[in-house]
Amino acid sequence: MPDGDLNKITGLKSAYHAIAIFKIPLFENVHSLNNEWILALDEIQDPGNMGTIIRTADWFGVKRILLSKGCVDPFSPKVVQASMGSIGRIQLIETDLLMEFQKNKDIPVYGGVLDGKAIEKESFAKKGIILIGNEGNGISEPLLPFISNPVTISKIGKAESLNAAISMAIICAKACLES
Repeated sequence: MPDGDLNKITGLKSAYHAIAIFKIPLFENVHSLNNEWILALDEIQDPGNMGTIIRTADWFGVKRILLSKGCVDPFSPKVVQASMGSIGRIQLIETDLLMEFQKNKDIPVYGGVLDGKAIEKESFAKKGIILIGNEGNGISEPLLPFISNPVTISKIGKAESLNAAISMAIICAKACLES
């Protein structure tokens, strides 16, 4: 397809030289949360963050992401673009995170928080759930009691916080590469 035609159908300033067509693989049912690393996203709002999280999950071999009902649409154009194709390989499950955590109390939950155990001192299990909170508000209050392992990314500088996608990447690197 000529570049001009791609530019006509995109909502972006410049189009990529590729088009992909696939069935939207959004799942509603969570069968089992055992035997793998799973991401749980609590009200992630920024499409760029969501796309980067999906792409990074794919990089680290995470195959499923649980999305709270308040997350940005994972199939919006900006999310799809930021995922760079990874969206076609990751199972996205929109669900009630509170209900899933209540049903799966035996699975370790590693929550990215500001006052947890330093990530470099945490011994990660072989599998579990990595919970990442909203960009501005962090992990919502009702989910906090289900975090069995609160982890913090140690800082050296003076920044108040890290981007949600960056935090997820650092936690996934430690968890997935350690197991």
